[in-house]
Amino acid sequence: MTMDGAMDSPNPNEIADIVDKVGSGLDKGSSAIDRIFPEIATRSHGRAEDKNTKRIIKAIKRIDADPDLDDSMKQLLKIDAVSRYNRYARVEDIVGIAESIGATNQPVDKEWSEYFYDYASKVSDEEAKVLWANILKGEKDKPGSFSKRTLACLSAMSKQEANAFRRLCSLSFGISLDNKYINIPLVDDLANESFPKIGFAQSELNLLDSIGLVRAQNQSFRTGSTIVVGKESYVKANNRYLKISSGEFHLDLSEFTQIGQELSSICEIGTALGFVEYLVGRLHRDGFSVVLG
Repeated sequence: MTMDGAMDSPNPNEIADIVDKVGSGLDKGSSAIDRIFPEIATRSHGRAEDKNTKRIIKAIKRIDADPDLDDSMKQLLKIDAVSRYNRYARVEDIVGIAESIGATNQPVDKEWSEYFYDYASKVSDEEAKVLWANILKGEKDKPGSFSKRTLACLSAMSKQEANAFRRLCSLSFGISLDNKYINIPLVDDLANESFPKIGFAQSELNLLDSIGLVRAQNQSFRTGSTIVVGKESYVKANNRYLKISSGEFHLDLSEFTQIGQELSSICEIGTALGFVEYLVGRLHRDGFSVVLG
C-alpha cells in the first residue's frame, strides 16, 4: 500500500542503455493501458505526455552524436526521459495486474481516471501496485466504489500507516446491515486474555484516526455502541461465514470512516491468528447463537 513518490535517480552509466528501451516500452505500455483502461490512454494529458516523451527520445538520439552540446545537458535530458518512461511503466504494471485479476474495460468517470493515473504513476512498491490494481478492478466492477479522496489518502500513506491499517483489517469482520455490507474493526477489548496476540496497540488506532481511516473512541470517554441484527444473518471473517441469530452486539466501537471502508474492501478481513475463535466467543457473550460455515 505504501506509496513511493520520490524521483528516480538512475545510475548515469546506465541511462543510455535505459533510454534505448524507452520507445518500445512506451508502445507496449500504451497498448496495455489502452486495452484495459481506455479512459487513461485517451485522455489529453496522457497523449501530450506520450508525444513529449517520444520527442525527447528522438532529441537524445540526435544530440548524442553532436559534439558541440554539453555532456551535462545530455544527461539531464536522458534523466527526464527515463523519469517519464518510469511513470508509464508503473501504470503499465498496475494495469497488467488489474487485467490478470479480471478487470474489464468498462468505462468509469474520466476525472476519476485522471486522478488514478496521476497517483498510480508514482507507485514503485510492488505490494502497493497490487492494491492499486485492486482499486482499478473494483472501480471497473462498480463505478463509485473508490472516491478521489480515497485515492489521495492511499497515495499519501506511509509504510507504518499502511501496516497498521492492514493489521486493523485483520482484526475486523464483515456484516450486511440495512442492505449494506460493511467491515467493522473489533479492537475494543485489547486487554482481554483471549484477544489475538498480534501486538496491535491503542497508539496504532489513534494513528489511523489521525489520518482519517477510523473514528477511534478515546479510552477515557468511550460511549459504547450497539449493532442491532434484526434477523438471522451472516458475518464474515478470514473467508469464513458465521451464521448468527438475531440480537444485539455491544461494542465500545471504533469504526471505519467512509475512506476506511473503501480501503478495507481490498484488504484481508479477520485473518489474524485466533480472531475467528475470538469473534465467536464475543458473539456468544452477547447472546447470539453461532453456526460456523
